[in-house]
Amino acid sequence: MGETDNIVLCAGDILYDTITGDIAILLTREKQWSYKWSYYAQESEDSEEEEHGIWVWKLFWVPPDRNKYTEESIFRMVEAGRLILYKAGQ
Repeated sequence: MGETDNIVLCAGDILYDTITGDIAILLTREKQWSYKWSYYAQESEDSEEEEHGIWVWKLFWVPPDRNKYTEESIFRMVEAGRLILYKAGQ
């Protein structure tokens, strides 16, 4: 990854969009979906393969809008300079 390797997102963190000037507040983090991944398609459902999923954040935007963004996309936009992250309480 890059400069976002050590970022931990928390509810209450603020994102500033450098292109539109919009501001977002991170509300909640949730696992959108999960699955069991295997090299072998015929492997049984009760296997002990690690579960995977995508973490998404619900955001409240000003001007008002509610969206969900994957955590990875937030990291990439911060890394690219599209979003500036302000940690809650700082």
